[in-house]
Amino acid sequence: MKNLLLEYYGIEVNSLYKKNGKVYFRYKKNIFVLDQVHNKEDEYRILNSYYGYLYDTIIINRKGQAITKIAENKYILLKKNKHKNETDIYETVRKNLNDLNEYKKNPKLNWTILWEEKIDYYENLFKYLDNYKVIGESAPYYIGMAETAISYIRYNFIEQDEKMVLSHKRMDRDDYYNPVNIIVDYRTRDVAEMLKLSFYKNEYKKSKIINIVQKVNFSRNEYILLYGRLLFPSFYFDICDQIIINQKNEEELSMIIRKSTEYEKFLNEIYIIINSKIKIPKINWV
Repeated sequence: MKNLLLEYYGIEVNSLYKKNGKVYFRYKKNIFVLDQVHNKEDEYRILNSYYGYLYDTIIINRKGQAITKIAENKYILLKKNKHKNETDIYETVRKNLNDLNEYKKNPKLNWTILWEEKIDYYENLFKYLDNYKVIGESAPYYIGMAETAISYIRYNFIEQDEKMVLSHKRMDRDDYYNPVNIIVDYRTRDVAEMLKLSFYKNEYKKSKIINIVQKVNFSRNEYILLYGRLLFPSFYFDICDQIIINQKNEEELSMIIRKSTEYEKFLNEIYIIINSKIKIPKINWV
């Protein structure tokens, strides 16, 4: 990677470190990250950048290109936003809900179909993971939870022209301003993922959650989407990916599993908060 940075960007560094599949380094008092571009959709959004000053800065390479191609791989170099740590992520998510744009709904944007494909993928994958005891023992519960989320949205959500905003593939403080992490989606995506983050990072405060959930101007349809997305165990599947792909320790998954009962109580609290504002269907086991 050092040779790549020197050849394509004219940047010479002494040390690099890796985190979640990305390469980080310090240069001239700034933090940079070398991220991989995995698909055409990411590439399109980067090349047609609609990101404001808050987002990490895309560094153009010596060829005048935003994306550096090496063999079959594509990379993007970003200078991290210095002010991201000064921003309250909860307030940022709330403000972004009103930052509507002109993006039309992608006909492929159907959570239930995408989730079904993900479940099929994991069910097939888990059959061959004899060496991953924690995954093997916990998978049935979380696959069942995912199937509940799919049924909840499928039978309660009414297809309409819902509002779309710039959202995030995953709610990660390190990647919140990373253009590769941006996606156009329903307004409920970031709120749901931020609520999950607050729970698993032990930052859950009922007063703050009440403030967020009750003050967002969601329709009944959107609250159904919000609750359905909270039901879908994205954190579990994300850590499974990290364990299988990046050889992370299964102990990280154990933390999620140990909090399963507590998360069910969390879901019930969220339901009560939503239901005090607008009536939505209940899940019997929560």
